[in-house]
Amino acid sequence: MTLIYGAKRRSLSRKYAIREELISRTLRNYTKKIKHLYEQTKTDGVAKRLCHCDCYDPNFLIDKNGRMYLIDWEYSGNDDPGSDLGTFICCSDYTEEEADNIFERYLQRKPDSIEQRHFYAYVALAAYYWFVWAIYQTSVGNNVGEYLYLWYKIAKNYYKKAIKLY
Repeated sequence: MTLIYGAKRRSLSRKYAIREELISRTLRNYTKKIKHLYEQTKTDGVAKRLCHCDCYDPNFLIDKNGRMYLIDWEYSGNDDPGSDLGTFICCSDYTEEEADNIFERYLQRKPDSIEQRHFYAYVALAAYYWFVWAIYQTSVGNNVGEYLYLWYKIAKNYYKKAIKLY
């Protein structure tokens, strides 16, 4: 019995080692792609400005008169406005059609092709950032639920959309 248990244990250890290596390799490869995408966004000519940098649903409050307030400015700074839009979209699981509508509402017009690719790229970048954060949280025993997969899926989909436009 001990030999079987030992063999199963070694087999599981190898299985987990292979899984960890695949995850690590996949993350390294994807990180290279995301870095390349980020470098591409620098060619878009978007000026940095004051951004919230943690722009998602729980930070929007609406009072009884319907006035909206954006709270929790601790991460704010001079950044690309795409970072706020990207975080807002990837943390809310909007459809691509809804995301396109958000870009139009933000600009108060239809985005041109450079703005469109830029915003797609920043949805991918924000989702990737949150995906890596979720991996870390999971590794230290904090459950992030479905967000780990959600952010991975969004990062992957918007990366493909954006990179085609560069």
